[in-house]
Amino acid sequence: MNEFSSSNAARAGLALAAASALPAAWLLRLSLRAESLPPAGIASEFELWLLLGCPAWALLWCAVALLWWKRPLPPRPLAALLIGIPLASMFAGVFADPLLSDDLWRYAWEGMVTLSGENPYVLAPSSPELADLAARFPELRARVNNPDLSAIYPPLAQIAFAAAATTGHAAIVLKLLFCACASLSVLCVHRWLRRRGLPEGRTIAFASHPLLAIEIGYSGHLDAMLLLAVAATILAAESARAKPARSAIAASCSLAAAVLTKLAPLALLPHLLVHLRRWKHRAAAAFAVVGLVALAYAPFASAGHDLFSTLGTYNRNWEFNGPINRGFVSAWYAIDPDGAFLMTPFDAAGRALGIESAGDRLLASKGYAPIHPAVFLARVSAALLFAAAWLWMLLRRRPFHEQWLVVVGAGLLLSPVVHPWYLLALLPAAFAGGSASAAVLWWSLTIPLTYAVLPQWWTESVWKLPTWTIVIQYGGIAAVGAWAVFSARKPSGGNSTLP
Repeated sequence: MNEFSSSNAARAGLALAAASALPAAWLLRLSLRAESLPPAGIASEFELWLLLGCPAWALLWCAVALLWWKRPLPPRPLAALLIGIPLASMFAGVFADPLLSDDLWRYAWEGMVTLSGENPYVLAPSSPELADLAARFPELRARVNNPDLSAIYPPLAQIAFAAAATTGHAAIVLKLLFCACASLSVLCVHRWLRRRGLPEGRTIAFASHPLLAIEIGYSGHLDAMLLLAVAATILAAESARAKPARSAIAASCSLAAAVLTKLAPLALLPHLLVHLRRWKHRAAAAFAVVGLVALAYAPFASAGHDLFSTLGTYNRNWEFNGPINRGFVSAWYAIDPDGAFLMTPFDAAGRALGIESAGDRLLASKGYAPIHPAVFLARVSAALLFAAAWLWMLLRRRPFHEQWLVVVGAGLLLSPVVHPWYLLALLPAAFAGGSASAAVLWWSLTIPLTYAVLPQWWTESVWKLPTWTIVIQYGGIAAVGAWAVFSARKPSGGNSTLP
């Protein structure tokens, strides 16, 4: 192993980086040709990429990770090249229209709404009040998904959307911004690895991960901002002992940024507070996070209860790639297919509190038919299991990156919706080693296979996720996690091997 040193590792690293650029370039070619090909043509080519290009990219990344997992970074010029090549692949997708998701057009539209002086949490894209804006930007308006729903993304995201809209090229500017966030997250991960005493060569593996190129450069997902905020929060928490005051300030600001990009990270605030050693720093951090979030929402407060109405609708009605939640739904439906009995306790509790038709209110959805009680109780069951995992990690007082990995990972496993870009929130914490990291890395490499839903959607408007993608993802998570637990000789955070 030692004989395979600097020069050989450098050659192998450069060869792997060059090879990894090929499936990325293939996806870029598909994105550029999408508008000129008929749906059947792009579907056929994309299925071939899923069958060959996507697995090849994952295998090449595994080779990169194995090569650098226990090694230091090579000399600076070579390290810059090994990190720069995959980042260049990510930036290459900036000027192509997104093929795998249409969320970018939603971002651009909401930026235009905010820039026009309207509140995106109040007015959905289909609102008559926005007819003039739709007439000025008809192509953009036509590309916006779910036009009957108002904004769901928190204020920091809205500010970024509006800032990009001022340029007149919102989609491209947002992609550039997101790629810059991903690049900065590489620096944060590098510094975090150094502070934990872990091999810094893992920085190359992080920068080379396919999700960064697919979900940020090519699809332009705002989760790149979350990626940076997560990496910065974990880095700041790592300094809590050496620099407690500075760590408290940095961690609270970066966690607030994470919450203002996606609300879910707010669940980690208690874990961060426990991680800080002094009560005054805990109080200051709590006040800072809550205060920054409240301050950011203040300009949009005119929306009232509509601030989170679309989030509630999303949580009730959306399902995709969430087999555990679907299992809960099936179990509750088997108990009571009609659902009337299932809601009896909620109706009784509502009457005791003076609330009429409490069960019906819990099942109601904005713009949608009421959900079945089995679906509601599945969400409740998942929430209770998540609360147990949340409390377990809070009481264990493990390193903050482990708490993040387990809490956020449990939330995603129990969620009814898990899109590939959601896993960007887990990625920075997955490079310390251990069974949870191994399972997350497997998931992050296999979840792009869920795009197998798209060819049939493009050609037949049928949204159906193939079962084999579920088996590969979640069966692999269980297998990899079990293998790592039983085979590991050292605890998480050491020189753990990568499966």
